[in-house]
Amino acid sequence: MRTLKLLALILLLYITAGRVQAQEPEKDRQSSGPIAPLGPLDSRENSPNAGAIDGQIQNSAQPEPDRHTLSGAETLGLGSLRSLGNIFDPSAFLWQSVDNGTSTGKLDSVTSAGGALNFGRSSSHQVLGLIYSGGANLYRGSVKYNQQFHDFDLSEDILLGAWTFRLGDSLVFASQGSSFGGFNTGGFTFGTQGNLLNGSQFGTVPGLQPGLLPLQTINTGIVDRLGNTAFVETDYALNRRTQVTFEGSYGLIHFLSAGYVNAVQTQGRVGYDRALGPRNMVGVSYDFTKSKFGGTSQSLEIQSVHLSYGRTLVGRLAWQIGGGPALRNLQNYGLLGGRRMSWNLYSGLTYDWGRTGYSLMYFHGTTLGSGVFFGAQTNMVTVNVSRPLTRLWSASAYGGYARNSNLAVSSVFSNLFENWYANADLGRQLGRKLRFDLNYGFQQQRLSGGLCPVLSCGIGISPQRHTLSIALNWHPLTAASERRGRLPSGAPVGQTGRF
Repeated sequence: MRTLKLLALILLLYITAGRVQAQEPEKDRQSSGPIAPLGPLDSRENSPNAGAIDGQIQNSAQPEPDRHTLSGAETLGLGSLRSLGNIFDPSAFLWQSVDNGTSTGKLDSVTSAGGALNFGRSSSHQVLGLIYSGGANLYRGSVKYNQQFHDFDLSEDILLGAWTFRLGDSLVFASQGSSFGGFNTGGFTFGTQGNLLNGSQFGTVPGLQPGLLPLQTINTGIVDRLGNTAFVETDYALNRRTQVTFEGSYGLIHFLSAGYVNAVQTQGRVGYDRALGPRNMVGVSYDFTKSKFGGTSQSLEIQSVHLSYGRTLVGRLAWQIGGGPALRNLQNYGLLGGRRMSWNLYSGLTYDWGRTGYSLMYFHGTTLGSGVFFGAQTNMVTVNVSRPLTRLWSASAYGGYARNSNLAVSSVFSNLFENWYANADLGRQLGRKLRFDLNYGFQQQRLSGGLCPVLSCGIGISPQRHTLSIALNWHPLTAASERRGRLPSGAPVGQTGRF
């Protein structure tokens, strides 16, 4: 053990020796601030586009290392721009689309309008971030109706010496299907997702671990629903390399009309994390989760152990992977009840390669069942790529797949749902405040043989959904401020806590 510590110390001194001058201001801030484990070193100086936005203009606000733990509720990110102080970044959008997903064989006109606000405030002992996006969809065609959608994410860190207190909330309100894929929440290049196209790498609100979210990855009929997760977390730094984490969360899925499965989930976690160096870390955690389903006596208890590994390069790379065994206890499920062994796995990658940004996420675990099942085994993968083509033009592509298997297997109802989505976007900046986008979206859901378990599983909607859209996005601070390197405008897709 002493040999390993000595080798780690020698390696640390070797890495930092050539960067003493560049790191001196950061060192001064850390010496007078909270005690925290050793964070990643700033590697942007080795990047071919270091400190530049669109490879042209120097960024005067250098990012700080991500300080989240692997055992915490929030995911690792590329870093933060705490030195910017206050952020107030509003935006608005107007979409016009054609959609074949309302009735088979017909195209409907959809008008979407709304706005977003990205707010951040930071000091030496507090970091606060808030993202809100919302609006309405107006369908006019074979069926006439209106939808609302609202998405709210809040994160706050309070730094007191060796202690870090974190709290957050992620809320989604939508009127149709699910928010998986973004078809019913104002489109793809809306709010924080669209801001990635402008080259921003940093957001005010980190993403939540998928296992904490009441994921809604099964499309249903037109019905208002609410999904929400709130958490509190305490991290204590035992020394520069080691932290312990205590975290608890409460989540729910609630439908405002009868015919669907409401559910609540409470979760607690204790974890231990250790930095292996400036870029690598490992962690181990224990979780206890209890889920209850409305209108029944059925409940689900899960105990799990996670082993995790993470690697970060400031402004370039954030990758974490973790998983382990899980013991499920299905209570009041009849013959299907009792204890069963399972496993959980989560991996998230955000990578900035010069002018191209990548985001990849995979999740395997037990979820609340998206309002359709009384618990489900869920596999989910999403991938996102974004790249500026020229000074004014940029392109992006997004895709995802979710597979939900019923825990309470039925001989009458469908026990399996598979959902795919894909999206392509081409955008152009119009002056300093406006952006024009062309967008194509595809979505398909397949269910296994059997009846729909709830009031509506989207039966009657075209099995393959296509949308074609044009959009105007008004973002007054993006063009002027981001090019000066002064403002972050949102987190990469897959980083924010979406359901």
